[in-house]
Amino acid sequence: MNRAAFAAILIAAITALSMMVSMPSMEAEVTDTWDGTADISWYDGMKTEYHIDTAEKLAGLAQIVNGDPAEELEGITVYLDADLDISGHEWDAIGQGNNASGFFGGIFDGQGHEVRGLTQHEAESIGLFSVIGMSGAVRNLGVTEADIDYTGNRLDAGILASWVDGGVIEDCYSTGSMYIGMNMLIGGLIGQCTAGARVIGCYSSADVTVNTPGEDMTVGGVIGQWENSTDASLIKDCYFSGSIHEIGAGGAAVGGILGANFDFSGQPGVDIEGCFVTATDLVSSNMDNILWIGALVDGNVSNCYWPSEPEERMTVVKMVVDWDAGTASADPDFDQSTCGSAVTDFSTDEFLQTLNGGGDTWIAGPDGHPIHSWDAVNHPADYSEVEEAVAIAGGMDSSDYSNWETVQSAIDAVDYGLTFDRQAEVDAMAQVILDSIDGLEHALPPFIPFPPEQGGDPVEVYPSQDSDSSDEDGSMKVVAVAAAAVIAAILAIVLASTYRHD
Repeated sequence: MNRAAFAAILIAAITALSMMVSMPSMEAEVTDTWDGTADISWYDGMKTEYHIDTAEKLAGLAQIVNGDPAEELEGITVYLDADLDISGHEWDAIGQGNNASGFFGGIFDGQGHEVRGLTQHEAESIGLFSVIGMSGAVRNLGVTEADIDYTGNRLDAGILASWVDGGVIEDCYSTGSMYIGMNMLIGGLIGQCTAGARVIGCYSSADVTVNTPGEDMTVGGVIGQWENSTDASLIKDCYFSGSIHEIGAGGAAVGGILGANFDFSGQPGVDIEGCFVTATDLVSSNMDNILWIGALVDGNVSNCYWPSEPEERMTVVKMVVDWDAGTASADPDFDQSTCGSAVTDFSTDEFLQTLNGGGDTWIAGPDGHPIHSWDAVNHPADYSEVEEAVAIAGGMDSSDYSNWETVQSAIDAVDYGLTFDRQAEVDAMAQVILDSIDGLEHALPPFIPFPPEQGGDPVEVYPSQDSDSSDEDGSMKVVAVAAAAVIAAILAIVLASTYRHD
């Protein structure tokens, strides 16, 4: 082996090892993906609390509640311990009966997790849940990336639930799309509520499309319709930021929060408090049927907010009911200004403070409007500047620098779990990496001798360091142990080859 070949091998080995710069991994939370089967082995009917952590177990919950006989799970709490992906298979909604039997009557606590990819193209009932009964509650749950295309004959449809009869929905949200081709009661979150249901701290950013020929339908950004209200009926601290397109000939009643509250027997109506609508993409075949908040018979609307444009759009309609005829018309004397006010810019600190009213229910959001304080975890910070800085470091040869450990330490210190409200901290981490790169100091090359020629002196690939040679801080580049081992091994092979006698 000649000196040129040896130099090439040795330099290649050093280069390969020196480029092993440790980069952090962005570890996302593991999401369990559904295989289309149902697992009911977790349920024995003997306990009051159960935990599920797979999509198969969630499908098992549907099978238990929808069984024959149906188990409504009253008095039982089910906790969701992981994010789930149920896309790729038709979902059978939980509780496909009615408000007398076959409903979900337990408590489902999502613990801040989400169920992703709800798919219903051929289902008989719509929503993750179909019917939630008087004793039922769903809390702390997101249903995201829904894909619903329904032309069946069900009365109601919503992404989280189709019908909530007196139950409680709290701190829940929905995203995705829903296409409905029948006359129904349709909501981005819930199709219809009845009796003393309570919907608190929820939102939908779903895109809802309705294509029907009839007029007997209502569409709401959060809830489609409310009937048979009680003094407990409440929609509070909710918002809608999606879209509604009613593209048929029916001229559906469209409301940003609630499509309509129809009570014809003297019920007190539903109260709507502290809600807002940022969506302006609201379309009906009869544009006069669109309201920013909704239509009500009774009940109060207070501290609610809506876009300032289009200015001519009405916010709330109070209906005058003819109990004998069973009809309702708008009260021309109702003062909408008592319901809240129009907003030009939902992103201002002033609006946030107004919405909070001295509390901390809302925080500034990343999409130009406030979000619930519990929802920050669902909006990760932007790490693009960190990734760019790490990429710059990844394109450098760490062996060229005497203080590379400062860059590596900055990279290792990146916390990839921060949310958007801590964006300044993420940007600061990116800057620390860049500053460390700017502060790098070049190392002097190591002394690497060739085996001596016959009768000659050792030949240096690089010039040797003088005894007083050093970089600015007096430190010398230390060759990594792994690199030294490889170099030594190569040197031993070459020496053996050079001095071998046949």
